[in-house]
Order: sequence, then C-alpha cells, then structure tokens
Amino acid sequence: MNSPAAGRSKTFETGLLWTQGNALLAAANFVLGKFILGWLGAWRFSALVYLIAATVNTIWWYLSDRHVMPQLQASGTGIKASETSTRRWAYILGHCLFSASGVILLWLGIDLVPSHVAAILSRVEALVGIGLGLWWLGESFSGRQWLGVAITAAGVALIRWAALSGEALGFALLLGAAISLGLAQVLGKQALRSVAIPRLVLIRGWLLCAVFLAGWWIVEPGPISLDWKQWAWIVVSALIGPVFARNAYLLALSYLPVSQVVLFNQTQPLYAVLIAMLLLHEYPGLLTIAGALVIVSGLAVVLSARPRPAAELNAPPTEPGT
Repeated sequence: MNSPAAGRSKTFETGLLWTQGNALLAAANFVLGKFILGWLGAWRFSALVYLIAATVNTIWWYLSDRHVMPQLQASGTGIKASETSTRRWAYILGHCLFSASGVILLWLGIDLVPSHVAAILSRVEALVGIGLGLWWLGESFSGRQWLGVAITAAGVALIRWAALSGEALGFALLLGAAISLGLAQVLGKQALRSVAIPRLVLIRGWLLCAVFLAGWWIVEPGPISLDWKQWAWIVVSALIGPVFARNAYLLALSYLPVSQVVLFNQTQPLYAVLIAMLLLHEYPGLLTIAGALVIVSGLAVVLSARPRPAAELNAPPTEPGT
C-alpha cells in the first residue's frame, strides 16, 4: 500500500517532468522560430502557426473532455457567477490582445537578435506578471522582493551591454513583448475567475489567429510560396509551441502549485542556449551567460519571497513557445 508521502513524491516528480517538458519544447520553438523567420515574415509565420495550433488544440480539448487525451486542468481559481458579462469579456479581450501584441513583438525581436537572448529576456515576463498581480491586489513589494527586482534588472542590463549584433531595436522589441505578455498573464488570470481554462484557451487561440491573419493581409500582403519542407517546419513549430509546450504547462499545473511551476520553468533559457549552439551555432558571450544567471537568480528571489495570493495571479503562459 502506497504511503501519502510516496504519493506526494510521485505527484511532485510528475509535475516536475511536465514543467521541464514545457521548458524544453518552448526553448526549441524559440530556436526553430529563428530559423523559420529567415525565410518567412513574422506576421505570416504567426498566422500560420496559430491557425494550425488553434485547430489542433480544439481537437485536443474535445478528446481530453472525453478522456481520450490526458486530462488538463479544467478550471481557474474558481468561477465567479457574479462577474458581469461586460467585465468578463473585457478581461478576455484584454488577455487576447496583449497576448497577440506580445507574440508578434517577440517574433519581430527574435528576427533581430540571437534566439537564446530572446529566451533569456522572455523571463522578464514572469516578473512583470508578479508585479502587476501584486499591484492588482493592492499589495506592496517586500524588501526581499525589491532585491529580486534589482537583481533581475541588473541581469537585463548585462545582456544589453553584451554584443547583440548592434540590434538595439531587437532588444527593445523583446522587452516590449515581455511587458505585453506580463499584462496578458494578469488579465488572463482575472478572466479565469469567470471562464474555464479550456474555453479561454480556445477563445485566445482563435482570436490570435484572426489578429495575425489580419496583420498578414495589412503588413505582409500577398500569397506565399513554400515547399513541403518549409510547411513541415511550420507545422512542427505549431505543434511543439502553442500545442505541446502550452499543454505540458497546463498538465504541470494539475500536479504542482503555480509558484513552483513558474520557478521550475526558469530552466528554459538553459535549454535554448544548448539547442541554439547545436542547431544554429549561436554561442553566447560571457556577459550573456552572466546576465542569464543573474535574471534567473533575481526571479527565484522574487518567487520565493512573494505572498501566497500573488501566486494565484499567474495565468497559463502566453508566449509563443508555450
């Protein structure tokens, strides 16, 4: 007969496995996206990826609901029936629009800087989400949390001073993406108070698809001509990013608290650096490596010091790698 301690250990190990699966797949998608952006514009790439991902996720949730696929976390922190329809849709639309702006800024930034740098700077999203979550609750940062913020800011500064192929614009776009995705986190968590996760995921997926298709038509008009290998890479990106990586994160939430999932997910930059070295021959400099370590250390300080209610204000990840 299994003891309660053994059961808790198994739950922890399973959750840890899903968080690392999410981190690895998301990192791989950063690198793959960098490769695809070499021959396809960011708007077209995003539109095709989310069209495929939204379709696959719709099928996934349908099969999950019928216990054919792994069951994902089905609801948020608690449905509030009293939430007004106007406010509910304001949260949902805000979550989707900031997600869309964050995703496109991220891909535009990745097109200008090394993929591993983009993966490292994306970690700032968690800090933005935590800070906004605390502000939303009317709480202030503790001294230890401000220390974590200062450490993270120092890490960002180190990376900015590193050699980024002279692309200051890419750095700015990536920070803009982190801020947008952090806002999307908080608004998404508020939306989850009145709508179940499956519904929010599907609404977000199809709305992002519509936004990127419109952007394709306005910013990058005209048809595309791709061979079967290029189509295959796009399908792979859609599957390992918005489908498998994102759903791995949701599965992790079924086993571990959000605070632990976010903390363990900080291994993503390490995977991105290793994959970029192997596939794209991107080799980070010492300042970039130091900056990555400092950023992750700062986030660890903030995450370990924040009060419990703030942990409840983290929505499922919204970056394209997840």
